[in-house]
Amino acid sequence: MAWRPYEILIDGELENTTPGKVSGWMRFYRRNQPPLRALFNLKGDFHEDIRGQLIHFTSPQPSDRNGALDREGTYMEGFSAGATWRGR
Repeated sequence: MAWRPYEILIDGELENTTPGKVSGWMRFYRRNQPPLRALFNLKGDFHEDIRGQLIHFTSPQPSDRNGALDREGTYMEGFSAGATWRGR
C-alpha cells in the first residue's frame, strides 16, 4: 500500500537528476509538536512523466487528521526521520 501524506505535508524537495537515485527532504506537520523533517535517499526513478526532474512542493494549510477524528497523538507517530529505505 502506498503511503500518502496529503494533509500533513508542509513542504519538500525531491530530486531524480541522477538516474536510479531519488534524494531529498520533506517536512511534516505534527500536532502539538515541532515539524518533522525527513531525509530521503532512495534507489530507483520517478514515474516517466517526471523522471529526471527536481520537484518542489508545498501545502498552504497542513493539518493532522488525528485532531479532526478526535484521536490522541499525531499521524506521524513512530515515523523515523533518520531511516533509509532502499526500495526495490
